[in-house]
Amino acid sequence: MHETVKYPNYFRESITGVLENNQPGPIILLVPGFCGNKEENGLFTQFAEYLARQGFNSLRFDFSGIGDSEGDFVDSSIRKQASDLNATIKYVQSRHPYNPIGLVGFSLGATVALKSQNPHVSAYSLWSPAFFPAKDMFPRYNTPENLVKLREQGYIEKNGLRIGKQLFEDLRSYDSTASLQSLVSPVQIIHGTNDSRINFQSSVDASKILRCDKRLVLIDGANHSYKDNILHREKVFEEATNWFKQLKSKTP
Repeated sequence: MHETVKYPNYFRESITGVLENNQPGPIILLVPGFCGNKEENGLFTQFAEYLARQGFNSLRFDFSGIGDSEGDFVDSSIRKQASDLNATIKYVQSRHPYNPIGLVGFSLGATVALKSQNPHVSAYSLWSPAFFPAKDMFPRYNTPENLVKLREQGYIEKNGLRIGKQLFEDLRSYDSTASLQSLVSPVQIIHGTNDSRINFQSSVDASKILRCDKRLVLIDGANHSYKDNILHREKVFEEATNWFKQLKSKTP
């Protein structure tokens, strides 16, 4: 059972999400990556279905300016996406005030989750995380062509979306070290060893920074989206679901 939901962010834009299962018990929020949407090319859709079979609720959503949500993505930034996430958590709490919340952050969505640092999140599972965009992402976008477009028109394009100056600057300069150091809730990091977009060594380095309860899972041969081998996605889903089982003891 799934339900399309709409709720306002802090800029009075309507955010659209899909609530799966909608039963008592933990609810897992699925936070998309860079220019991704609530489906994440099937990754989130499949995981939501997997979670439902395991008795978990989930909510996957589009950031403002993407997919079915209102707004213009040219205005997006890591900070604004973190505020969209906080608005999502507020909405979930209004619907299910006693359901413990877990959070999956995919790629740059992991950095957004850490930027949010929402105290109502009881556990994290971060997949292919882009903790250090300046090192792991910006070099791909720092091209002469993009710099000219940014200067002349104020944005570059990716997947039909306009990336404005602030998000481009975030990619150039953002670093999650301070957020990693201050995180309190348990964190699982999952990363494929054949990720050509975000090197898994960044997750190894991040796990050493964390001071909270943590678990690093490296999936041998898996790529960024775990899509070349069905066993890789199954492994991600199994590991993440087992990690979130700790939330069931928090359900009243």
